[in-house]
Amino acid sequence: MSVLIYLLKVNLILIAFYAFYWVFLRKNTFFQTNRLYLLLSVVVSFLMPLMKIRHNYTFSQKLPVTLNELPTESIKEVVYQPVFSENYEYVFNWMDIVAAIYLAGVVVFSLRFIIALVKIYFLLRNSEPIDMSETRSGREYWLLRTNKAFSSYSFFNFLILNKDDIFYNRNIITDHEEVHISQGHSWDIFFIEITHIFCWFNPLLLSYKTALTRLHEFIADSIVEGDEKVPYAEFLFAYNFRTNASPLGNDFFKDSLLKERIQMMMKTRTPLWVISKYIFVLPLVVCMGYFVVAQDVRRVKDNTLLPAEFKGGIRAFESYFAKNFRYPEGKRVEGDIYASFVVNKEGELSELSIDKGLRPDYNGKVAQLLSSMPYWSPAVRSKKSVESRVFLRITLGKSYGIIANQSNIDPSFRGVIVIDDQIISRAKRLYWEDYTSLLKSNKNLDENESTYLKLIGENQTLVDKYGEQAEFGVDLWLSKKQMLIIHNQEELNYIKGSAYSIMVEDAKVEILSPAEATKKYGEKAKDGAIIINDNY
Repeated sequence: MSVLIYLLKVNLILIAFYAFYWVFLRKNTFFQTNRLYLLLSVVVSFLMPLMKIRHNYTFSQKLPVTLNELPTESIKEVVYQPVFSENYEYVFNWMDIVAAIYLAGVVVFSLRFIIALVKIYFLLRNSEPIDMSETRSGREYWLLRTNKAFSSYSFFNFLILNKDDIFYNRNIITDHEEVHISQGHSWDIFFIEITHIFCWFNPLLLSYKTALTRLHEFIADSIVEGDEKVPYAEFLFAYNFRTNASPLGNDFFKDSLLKERIQMMMKTRTPLWVISKYIFVLPLVVCMGYFVVAQDVRRVKDNTLLPAEFKGGIRAFESYFAKNFRYPEGKRVEGDIYASFVVNKEGELSELSIDKGLRPDYNGKVAQLLSSMPYWSPAVRSKKSVESRVFLRITLGKSYGIIANQSNIDPSFRGVIVIDDQIISRAKRLYWEDYTSLLKSNKNLDENESTYLKLIGENQTLVDKYGEQAEFGVDLWLSKKQMLIIHNQEELNYIKGSAYSIMVEDAKVEILSPAEATKKYGEKAKDGAIIINDNY
């Protein structure tokens, strides 16, 4: 997952959590619970996109391998060693600009945060220590005095009083600020500021900070006021307005919060049963998890076709075939018969075809036996029976008896075979025996010394050059003529007997003649070039 996508998910979850707070929790007097909710919602927002739900699927048999999907058995293991071009050209990408803007924002907001810390440092340094005191909880803090015209405030274990508050309002203000110190309210603001640096593009983080600041004041007021709500409210009205010292500190007086603080002090405490609203956070988390985390589950959902099969499996089919097959009269022959048929949802067989056979009498006997088979177990996809086509290879006449192999994919090769720029096959069906015979009969080809390039999928450029059968793929064998192969601007490094397999269905393919390739790439492309660029 890219960092930008991760941050986008984080901020979408933050929005959902804050919307829930604004609609259902904001007006409650459960101040500590609301504070915990806001802080945990930020933590959960960063953790939830990291969650992964993985399913491990176990299949009862191997997936079939065909000539259309993999190189022939004589091909060595694919070796891919890219050679980077010195003339690599940068490709413009909008995401690079987005990433640059994001990083610039992180730098700006980091500097803003550092400047705020430096200002506090100088405020503390220029303030005069009065004494070391303890909060109501017994936590020690430094009491300082400043001659600046700031409202008194606290920052972590420091309480800074202006010169007027020391003489006239010291007790009530220190009681209030000691609550901020003892409960670690500065850590909340510090945490939100760090979060804001990485999510600076989300204005809702300012709302998170404002909501936490309000809750800090409500908590301190509820503890200090005791049973004297009216005198405490009158004191807030009478307190002189002063400039706030720092956005990172807990100022005793903020003009914008005065009305809300008094309203909360005078408000009847929320009934205990209303705390049940917090239970509704669980459905919210589940819904967000579905859209943010469960996407991975949907992408890996098993949609594999479980092939149709003879009841009892392939070995039971061999026993059935051996028991019921009668060899035709005359000299016995041995070899493979390829047959295919459709198995519908009920298991009934139809559309039987002998795709490649031996003698007509053998082919007829096999067709007769297959058409009289009992119902099969149908193919299954997503726990539902579906119609499918079955391909069988039945080996007859061998000393070890009758052997059968089954696949749900056509085992024949239907594409074009090219050796050194010469088309040697456009056969609509080419089975393994025929494929290898073609290669062995070509005197110019040495499989162990040749480079093999398998182009998979339909591509219009290949169809235009090699004909309609190229829509099923093209097998290029490079022996005496070693074409230059470039995939996604990287040259494929030739190794004797090496093989490459590239999907070209959604790719841009360009085939250059020897003259064109030499002009563009030099002597290394004297035999021509094929350039493939994936469109993603």
